[in-house]
Amino acid sequence: MLAVIMVACTLPEPGSNVISLKKGWKIQKGDQPEWTDPQFDDSDWISIKTGKPWESQGIDQFIAYDGYAWYRISFLLPEEIRKYSYFGKELQITLGTIDDGDQTYLNGKLLGVNSSLVTGQNTKPGKFEGNAEAYSYFRNYIIPVDDERINWDGRNILAIRVHDHGGFGGMTFPSPSVSMIDIKDFLFLDVTTDPFEMLGNHFTKNIRLVNKHESEDFTGEITIKVFRSSDGDLIYETSERAMVKAGEQYDLIYSFEAEANDSYTIEYIYDIDDAHFPLYKIQVAPEMKIPEWLD
Repeated sequence: MLAVIMVACTLPEPGSNVISLKKGWKIQKGDQPEWTDPQFDDSDWISIKTGKPWESQGIDQFIAYDGYAWYRISFLLPEEIRKYSYFGKELQITLGTIDDGDQTYLNGKLLGVNSSLVTGQNTKPGKFEGNAEAYSYFRNYIIPVDDERINWDGRNILAIRVHDHGGFGGMTFPSPSVSMIDIKDFLFLDVTTDPFEMLGNHFTKNIRLVNKHESEDFTGEITIKVFRSSDGDLIYETSERAMVKAGEQYDLIYSFEAEANDSYTIEYIYDIDDAHFPLYKIQVAPEMKIPEWLD
């Protein structure tokens, strides 16, 4: 029998224990050491987005600008994300790619450096020495939860000194965030590697749980729900216990009967024992189309 492959797209999984830093950034052209100070008043700075170079955001003073600029953002860090973390040991600040070099400060204290940004009495903004490939580095700063730079249950300030030494500049990663190092950083729901297969009205799909932790096994209940997109009705549901050993994977094959000319929303939920947040993904399976060579 002939198997028709069903293409699917996966939507991002929600991060209920992740603090998004997508919005709220401000920027100032130039280079002043006092801009690291958490008490500095940046209310007159320019609002800017991440995920796009500063040259392409329509800000007059940053069009074709190469040199120094500072980003700042204020965020609250609730104790709850530490309390409800599975491991509860480390906080990560994910800033992604920054073009070109950066020095990053948390609450006025240095968090990390990528390439050498030069300053001094006789140094004007715009001077740069360091690794020319720093723009490609992915900035993900990890610190212990008891680090003195963290202000739990209070206001925190990130200040980033950026040098662009040519071409585009600034924070080019679209989804900066703050989160605990948690299950989500080791355990993955892979629902895209193996596509749907269909024989008549019979759909079959293989998914897998992948555990990249070196020593931790995870056990829990995995649930799959299939909803018909046209009316939202639940047409299929299955659950089973699953243990994913450290460094290994767990495969699960499921099948359901459905009309090939409709589309379906599939929810995947893995409730890990003793964890406060499940792994969760949504997959949208579009309408089946018979390839032209089969017509």
